[in-house]
Amino acid sequence: FSNILRVSETITTIDFSWNKIGKQGAQSLSAVLEHDGVRLETMILHGCSLGPSGAEALAKMLRQNKTITELQIPYNDIGTIGAQAIADMLPNN
Repeated sequence: FSNILRVSETITTIDFSWNKIGKQGAQSLSAVLEHDGVRLETMILHGCSLGPSGAEALAKMLRQNKTITELQIPYNDIGTIGAQAIADMLPNN
């Protein structure tokens, strides 16, 4: 899947909602999306068990990735730490 995202010029949205990707999945996905050339614009991750660490990984990635303009992460128990990581990233994206 990661190779597809790196080379695809047509995938602009991914929806992993209600798949328990957890923090490890968020970290793996973030590692792929940090690279230039990924054209993804929208990530929908409702109820994916991201937790604070997963939100922090996404925030770190979004500091690098300038193509993602929409991130939906409700029902992920990101807590104050995860919310702060996302909020701190916003001025940089």
